[in-house]
Amino acid sequence: MDRRSDIVAVIPAYDAAASVGEVVAGVLEQLTRVVVVSDGSRDDTARVARAAGAEVEELPANRGKGFALRRGIAIALSGGPEALVLLDADAQHDPGDLPALIDAWDRTRPELV
Repeated sequence: MDRRSDIVAVIPAYDAAASVGEVVAGVLEQLTRVVVVSDGSRDDTARVARAAGAEVEELPANRGKGFALRRGIAIALSGGPEALVLLDADAQHDPGDLPALIDAWDRTRPELV
């Protein structure tokens, strides 16, 4: 499967240095762009996400998941993607599931999958 440039992943992250790199790397097997918003993290979340290949926005203080998601979505939409996929930095969402999600979206292009 070729990596998709028409879909961007957004990952809010708070103190997720232990897992965010693996999540980003998994997503980048499927997509060409990942936006991580480090939400006031006190650990190496931003550094690890960047090293894994993500575009990273660092918030100076923790503003909450909703704020981090909104910020990440705004950044991702600035590139004009066809779709966004939202994942969590703690690896509760398996990037290996992306092909099935993308396939479902490709079939009918619904507003939400």
